[in-house]
Amino acid sequence: MPSEETTADNVMVDEKETDVTAQQTTEPTEPIKIGAILPLTGPAAQTGTDMQKGLLLAEKEINTSDKKKIEFFFEDSAGSPKDGVAAFTRLENTIKPDIYISLLSSVAMAIKPLVEQNEVALLVGASSLPAVTQNTEYVWRYAPIAGTYTPNYIDLLDKADASTLGILYITDEYGKNISQELTKALANTDKTVISESFLPKDKDFRSQITKLKSQGAEVILPLGFTGHVLNIIDQATDLQFSGAFMGNEMFSNPPVTKKIDNAFATVARFYDPSFAPAQEFIKKYESEYNKTATHRTGYGYDVAMMIANSNNPDRQGIVSYLNSLNSHKGVLGSLQITPESHEMTYQLFPARIEQGELTYITQ
Repeated sequence: MPSEETTADNVMVDEKETDVTAQQTTEPTEPIKIGAILPLTGPAAQTGTDMQKGLLLAEKEINTSDKKKIEFFFEDSAGSPKDGVAAFTRLENTIKPDIYISLLSSVAMAIKPLVEQNEVALLVGASSLPAVTQNTEYVWRYAPIAGTYTPNYIDLLDKADASTLGILYITDEYGKNISQELTKALANTDKTVISESFLPKDKDFRSQITKLKSQGAEVILPLGFTGHVLNIIDQATDLQFSGAFMGNEMFSNPPVTKKIDNAFATVARFYDPSFAPAQEFIKKYESEYNKTATHRTGYGYDVAMMIANSNNPDRQGIVSYLNSLNSHKGVLGSLQITPESHEMTYQLFPARIEQGELTYITQ
């Protein structure tokens, strides 16, 4: 991969040197205005602030001293659909961005009608609800959908050599959708699924964990925000749960990984030490912020880089640009894009976490 990227870079340099006039006529003269509606406070704040840092690092790299190509305008959704709508309205009335970014299915569904009404593109992350990208010309998802996780979870359950899965899920679109998909998929197998739910505001999960334990759960799959997952792991350990945990990319976040002694996860390639693009990004990020990079920071970086590649800094031009994409290489790996479904999906890989260390499982 590095050699291919070097070749591409050389080609771009040659083009600039031989056809400067052509480039000047195609590059935008004004920066692309990006409205970023993120959960900067509330239960999903860690996800939102991580992504924000990745976006800002990309902005710093993309914009040069003599040319600003992208510009971010941030608003806090607090993970609330109502606050997300208010944030969108403020940005429309003041900035009128060329494209929007948001996180969470609930927020995306709330602002989706406004996006359609104003004919502006929206990129959604941390979202698995299929309805987000259904029946729309303007909404794209940059994340795996619920159906993508289901076969991976089933595979991980086999790797854990477990027959009884306990699901502890948040009662929002994300939690309910994945829980339902997985329960349905395992209905006619030799696996048993038991589930308990919790509210977004909940912090004490001992009652639900005790019920899962009493019904023989060998593996617990927590579906919630980072704070929920950390509390569930701590409380399950206190209650002497002796089985394994199972999770998605959240389990690969270093603060979560370090708390886990025994888990299986389906994660992006971002943490693979042999994957050069991610390793290079991690070094840059940690040098800039003196903080540990997560896949959400990489997600923000990739989204910004992809948007910056558009040479049409207006709403319809960016919609046309997104419709023209079928792939994108970034720090999360190779992105597969299906224009007709508006899905942008990076590949997930099975991983094992033992004593706070994550390793990818080779097939």
